[in-house]
Amino acid sequence: MKLQETGRVHNINLVTPEHVVSQVVLSILHARELGLRIPIIYNTSSFDSLHSIELLSGLIDIYLPDFKVWSNATSKRLLKADNYTATAMESIKAMHDQVGDLCFTADGIAKKGVLVRHLVMPGKEDEGKEIMKWLAENVSKDIMVHIMEQYFPRAYVGKARHGKDNQIVEPGGVKAAPDTKKDVRYADINRSISSEEVSAVKHAAEEAGLWRFRPTVTMHDFTTEIQAAVHQLKIERDTWQAVALQYKAAFETQSARFQELQDVCFATQAELENERAQQRQLHTCLNEGKGSWPRTIDGTQDPQTPRPFGTAVMFPGRKIGHGRSPSDACTNPLFSRVQQCVDQRNYGSALVELDCLLRGPLSPKARAEGLLLKSGILRASGPDELYDALAACSEALELCDRLSDLESFLPRIQYQRGVLFYQLRMLHQARDVFSTISDSDRLSATANEYCRSCDDEICLQRAANRRSGFDENRTFDEGLLVHLDEKLEVNRRQCARGTAY
Repeated sequence: MKLQETGRVHNINLVTPEHVVSQVVLSILHARELGLRIPIIYNTSSFDSLHSIELLSGLIDIYLPDFKVWSNATSKRLLKADNYTATAMESIKAMHDQVGDLCFTADGIAKKGVLVRHLVMPGKEDEGKEIMKWLAENVSKDIMVHIMEQYFPRAYVGKARHGKDNQIVEPGGVKAAPDTKKDVRYADINRSISSEEVSAVKHAAEEAGLWRFRPTVTMHDFTTEIQAAVHQLKIERDTWQAVALQYKAAFETQSARFQELQDVCFATQAELENERAQQRQLHTCLNEGKGSWPRTIDGTQDPQTPRPFGTAVMFPGRKIGHGRSPSDACTNPLFSRVQQCVDQRNYGSALVELDCLLRGPLSPKARAEGLLLKSGILRASGPDELYDALAACSEALELCDRLSDLESFLPRIQYQRGVLFYQLRMLHQARDVFSTISDSDRLSATANEYCRSCDDEICLQRAANRRSGFDENRTFDEGLLVHLDEKLEVNRRQCARGTAY
């Protein structure tokens, strides 16, 4: 029913349903009540009872019977049926009385009627002639006939015999004829039919007055149709392949253009962020007033101006990074454009260029140097980027730990991490990192300064967290002792600072 509604089926073909005719009748009646409209085809060997055909009256639209053989001896020997011919005659006439000759719709689809089929067999063309003559004289000269020529030996035909010659019995209980007593069964039909045999049956049908024949389809016709279909499929394949190549080229062009525009957007965004950062730093400098310490363009304090804090001299974390000589800058030619942007303090564009390089294939040494350079650029971009700078520095440290060839980068990486920890006020971590730099390294002097500054700040924080020497909960003697301890600690730090300088 679903296929009928969608128009994807033209009929229902029931093949040899003689043994279930009662169930077929009930099913068709129920389907008609549900709205079945497409034709029902009854495909049969014609060996049906007349009672079965009468039950199907008014329910079957198209009958498709076979009229196989004419001689009773042939039917008994080949079909194992004694009265096949008489039964087939009776059934075909009853079918024709119900539905008449075959008719078609306007678009060439069979609608109602009878189509009789006959398979021409080797040496049996005379029986085919008799069948054609009977159809024309007893049924209708307008009946449609399909003379088939696709016979091919199958099943028992051509199989070896078993037993002696005088005991040979063909299937069906008939003793084999003398001319068939050979080494194989059914030797007389163990071959394909000839074109002369088919032509003889067709000529007899025409002489009898039959004129409606279904066109005979040969293997050559099938081959031609298949070749035409394959050729059409190849044409469609080539056409769609060409279209796909055009779309692919257009897609690649658009992707390249999109990548260019994306790079431009990233660069523009980086420049805008850099300008905003510079504007914020400028407003900060203006708001600090005349008493503020002089600053560089990137917002860091002047490297030549130490900042006093309590009794210790504090060196800003960016002092070393921005106070380097040009020889300390990145010398790898791969990062030359990045270095130019850094020299111009265009940190946004420098980060965009550097990220593009880091996404590509690089040697471990170049990658470590690029990560270290990225950390320095982020550190110079402002306090909001310190954690990202520390992450890039940690990635470079992990790379150096895995590859022994990169040990020369460790002092620079550790120094950079220490400065970042110091700027983030993570004094204990900064002191631990600075202490790993050996005394033989050129950064050791500055690292030692940072270590002492970290110690001083840690001591000051501890002193600020301790209770005052004049706590009301202490006795006079206890408070005096605490006050003396604080004085001694201050004198010790001053002496240590004087010795260092």
